Amino acid sequence: MPTVATASLDLLEPDELFRPARKPPAPRPAPPPRIAPGQLWLVETGAAGAPLRAFERDAFNAANVVIYDRALTAFVAAALPLGSYAEPSRAAERALEEPEFDRVLRLALDGWSVMRLLGGEPTAAQRGDRLRRVAAQLHGAGLAADLPVRLITEAAEMPAVSETALGDLAGALHHGHYDRRVTAIFAIRPATGAGPLRAIVDNGLAG
Repeated sequence: MPTVATASLDLLEPDELFRPARKPPAPRPAPPPRIAPGQLWLVETGAAGAPLRAFERDAFNAANVVIYDRALTAFVAAALPLGSYAEPSRAAERALEEPEFDRVLRLALDGWSVMRLLGGEPTAAQRGDRLRRVAAQLHGAGLAADLPVRLITEAAEMPAVSETALGDLAGALHHGHYDRRVTAIFAIRPATGAGPLRAIVDNGLAG
């Protein structure tokens, strides 16, 4: 199991962290994914909490832990299913700040599914920077370069999916067009069942 370590948020250039960029396969229509144990989902909802797409709503309902921007409190309170758990993020500007990153990673490594709901309206450049930052944190924590990553964008009929790996994410972002909201799925740990959820003491919406 990888050792969890504190990863610096001061990023190096992608070429210093990851394999040389290569053009990824073009996004393709695919059946919507389902959230699984050991996965981290980064889901954009917009500043006011835009309606989740069907596959995102299913993942939101099934996630073991939902962490959300405080601006989305009303959205989460209205949508959270009975018996689910959610808590506000302490991060004001970044997707996963310390110590939130360490906690999220430990939960995923223990086999729990984690969704991070992100508000705001990032530009394509800001979106790419955010995903590269998360990839750098995971890389810095010792996760393998071949860890599977999915980028899911909006398409006319169904979500379009790009499949890549942690070490190739910078290249995928460089070659792709991500000017619309993206859901990113990181398969932190293979699905082998979850251990005790020690970090959570009760179900519901945490303050």
